[in-house]
Amino acid sequence: MRSLIFLADKNGNAYLSDMDLYKREDGKFKTDNPYLKSLIYDPEEDLCTGLANYNPYLYEARFDRYCTIKAKQCLNEIVILQGIDQHSNEVFLAMSLAKNEFSSFLTRIESTPVFYVNSENCLDGGLVEGRSIRELFYNLKTNVSFIPEVNKEKVHTHLGFFNEDSKMFDTVYCVGELSSVSVTGLGSMKLL
Repeated sequence: MRSLIFLADKNGNAYLSDMDLYKREDGKFKTDNPYLKSLIYDPEEDLCTGLANYNPYLYEARFDRYCTIKAKQCLNEIVILQGIDQHSNEVFLAMSLAKNEFSSFLTRIESTPVFYVNSENCLDGGLVEGRSIRELFYNLKTNVSFIPEVNKEKVHTHLGFFNEDSKMFDTVYCVGELSSVSVTGLGSMKLL
């Protein structure tokens, strides 16, 4: 995986972008890419009063590996990125995304250099504190909603943990309970 950096735009919106597009000068990240140059937040020049998704452990963190947690019968997946913050602490960022949304971003990163992280897709982030991927997942699982292909009241689901090469390295079985059904018939399942 390419190294990704967690930054903010001039409106305070957090995003991930290819680390190779930036260089650090005078304590700030700068880029030659005209689109990113017009986007990147500079606290000395921009009027933005605060970062909408500000997290002191994640801002300017560099992520170099990730894991995808998914089930065959669900339409979304969890992506957990791992890397280091500006103080060399191990950090993580967990997101709930449509299946293959993140891998698609990595495939087209040359033409789409920004992936926005917001309250709709961000589950959690912060210091790893020695926790394994499985432990990070267990800390997240009660906040996660999966979208099942078929609405059932209770679902026993097999979740696979896949590395960046799409190789499964762990698995867990979870029970999910249908928590809501939208007017379009799309359900939402909470893990127990």
